[in-house]
Amino acid sequence: MDHILTIHQPFDKIIQNLTTLLQQRGLQAQVSFNACLSQDGGDGACPHHGQEPCPCRYAVLLVFDQDKVDYHTITVYSREDKAWLTLVGQAPRKGQDPEAHEMLEISLLSILLNLTQPIPVAG
Repeated sequence: MDHILTIHQPFDKIIQNLTTLLQQRGLQAQVSFNACLSQDGGDGACPHHGQEPCPCRYAVLLVFDQDKVDYHTITVYSREDKAWLTLVGQAPRKGQDPEAHEMLEISLLSILLNLTQPIPVAG
């Protein structure tokens, strides 16, 4: 099952805060796709902005566990100062520990829910 969260923050701030929180938990995020939808080179119009300049952004992050054996996918779609984050529901891959896979998912849900809180600066 996918888990979706709406946050009222700019795209770049969300990506930065999410990456910080993941690093603080010993997880590694790899941005596998990041696009400003107005610069995709296509002729199609944005469903939200039509032919007007479009500030919509979209990113796909692969979040790896500490051993870099397992990962989950988080997508971030933003429009203006609102973003929708989705923790994509994924079954464990063949040979992976289902319990460890579920624990990673629970940890990621906790991190996503904490995105609305101030991020402490490491000192």
